[in-house]
Amino acid sequence: MIATRLHPVRNFLLTVCLLASGLVRVHAQTDIASPALNTAMLRLFGGITAFSAHLEIRMTDAKGNETLNAPMKFSLLDGKMRGDLDVTKMKSKDLPAFAASAAKSVGMERVVTLVRPDMKETYLIYPAFQACVVAPMDDVEVDALKKPAKLEKTPLGKETIDGHACIKNKVIVTDATGEKQTATIWCATDLKDFPVQIRTVDGADTTVLKFSQLKFEKPDGKLFDLPKGTAKYTDAQDLTKAVMKKLLSEALGK
Repeated sequence: MIATRLHPVRNFLLTVCLLASGLVRVHAQTDIASPALNTAMLRLFGGITAFSAHLEIRMTDAKGNETLNAPMKFSLLDGKMRGDLDVTKMKSKDLPAFAASAAKSVGMERVVTLVRPDMKETYLIYPAFQACVVAPMDDVEVDALKKPAKLEKTPLGKETIDGHACIKNKVIVTDATGEKQTATIWCATDLKDFPVQIRTVDGADTTVLKFSQLKFEKPDGKLFDLPKGTAKYTDAQDLTKAVMKKLLSEALGK
């Protein structure tokens, strides 16, 4: 389900920040493999295959308390996704107070995520160090995207989101494997019925993805390519060690 697939959002974003501050250890690779930018979202965009926007990811617990808030720049082009995150703007109850400032102090506050279903890989890139962590995507999930899916949409009413008149819908998507994905979406009638807000529930956690500043032009295709010269790591710890080694070398003037 979409709710299940989006549940690792908090772990992923915390991994981004903790990796930047040198705190990530053995679980980093697992968390990175379940990024916030998930292919499950693609079904909800309907026929819209290219756009860019500001995306806010917000999570709350069973009592409605905010546990995570992460703003980023988001781009989509023919199934490929990109997210640009400034970890100093991310807020989380689980994040050490010094983590964001630590990330900035070593030049790792900017993080780029690339999701490439066509290559069945996700890249977590630290541009300042020309390095990234590569994580494989689930073959079954990627292959299911290539096949038709059944979409059931049930209207729940009308609401206004950021000045946009929206139809609130419950959506159930059933892919070729029979797996069902469920979400509540708010489709803006003045924006090609784009889902400006997506809400999922997983146990006690509620995740809301909110899009704004939408532009329906095609993003530059180069934005979705791994920059030339980027060193690849399959283990987040190896990237952390390489970054720390480089910082130490620079500090010693070597």
